[in-house]
Amino acid sequence: MINYSNFIKTLKSLFLIISILLVLLILINKTPMKRIVVDNNDIERDDFLGVHQILFKPSFIGLDKKKQPFKVSAAKATKLNNFDEIFNLEKPVGQITSNNEIYFLSGDSGLFDKSKQILQLEGDVVFEDKNLFSFHTEEASVDFKKKVIFGNTKITGGKENSSIISQGFKIVNKGTEIFFIGRS
Repeated sequence: MINYSNFIKTLKSLFLIISILLVLLILINKTPMKRIVVDNNDIERDDFLGVHQILFKPSFIGLDKKKQPFKVSAAKATKLNNFDEIFNLEKPVGQITSNNEIYFLSGDSGLFDKSKQILQLEGDVVFEDKNLFSFHTEEASVDFKKKVIFGNTKITGGKENSSIISQGFKIVNKGTEIFFIGRS
């Protein structure tokens, strides 16, 4: 019994010392985080270097002004530490629902500002619905609040037996109105 009691007392003392050391290490290594405020949407991909917050297969769901749902998903999202609501996306897909129609917008990479509800896509960007049309471009932006999709790079596509090539585009009212900008 004496050996067992001494062992328990020694073990209690050891755990107490370890606990005190851990608390001291936490207090010594505590450094305040700096907060940077962004005034515009000009966030560079280099801002995401060294980031360790990664989300796999995230989905962001929201409502526009008319209470119509939208969804942004990706294979992977990286959150910039200093910005709460901005995500760097890999293989992003935007889904917009309007009445009974569903429209899809996808790309190779992108940025999503959750607070402003703006999605910027780059790479092989495709805007399509299930049946009617499909448009391809290199970059596009979606403002879910204003219900506008736009881009200033070459766009190709069409529906059924018609096709179009243009220098830019603007899609409003969730695909019901499509404007081609520049030489078409």
